[in-house]
Amino acid sequence: MTVARLVPLTLGWQDLDRCIALDGYPEGKTDRIPIPGWLLVLDDGRLVVFDTGFDPTALPEELAFPGFAPPDVIALPVALEGAGYRVEDVGDVVLSHMMVDHAGGLRTLAPDTTVWVQRAEWEYATGGHADAQAYRAADLDGIALGVRLLDGPAELWPGVRVVPTPGHCPGHQSLAVLVGESWIVLAADAADLQTNLADRIPPGILLEGREPALASLDRLAALATELGALVLPGHDPDVWALLPPEFETATS
Repeated sequence: MTVARLVPLTLGWQDLDRCIALDGYPEGKTDRIPIPGWLLVLDDGRLVVFDTGFDPTALPEELAFPGFAPPDVIALPVALEGAGYRVEDVGDVVLSHMMVDHAGGLRTLAPDTTVWVQRAEWEYATGGHADAQAYRAADLDGIALGVRLLDGPAELWPGVRVVPTPGHCPGHQSLAVLVGESWIVLAADAADLQTNLADRIPPGILLEGREPALASLDRLAALATELGALVLPGHDPDVWALLPPEFETATS
């Protein structure tokens, strides 16, 4: 079994300084970056979402990064509808991590949706010590979703593997997806830009530290070699513009 379709979902756009994506980059260069999500359609018809974007009910000022305008938010249900799917039919969500631009859309999902997240990330995000600039407590308040905690790498379904990639935050995970005979690795914020991957530069926000982030980049590079995988950065506007409307198996 593999994944029948892998569909990129644009969940918004945000203006941010490039130094937030690249550790050590000088301040002053602003990029307009995509807020990504992904829809996985498994061979058995199950719908899985990887990352959910911002909370579309939040006030704009709640989502603004200091010094920048609020992001343009596209609600997860709207993005799914544009791809021909309904949010009500999503059974599972995999979160790369729980920062505001990745976990905010949880509240748009059905109460019986299963959410897969690394235990280290869950404990950091809900333990009262998370970075208030990056995490928003309201994204989790009153959410009656079935959270499933992971401790390291796991194959959630045939052809869908979570790969721990901490550094940006304590429990960050990337996702390796087998579409037909080809592996695609969704790096998320372990590598915001293609430059992170090509030049082995960690992201600019390093809540878990530079060395874990570099080890995570090495892990992504190893997957590219071992699996012959295409590794896609999380917030690169140039790469995002080149993606097809969907990746699909030859027989789907």
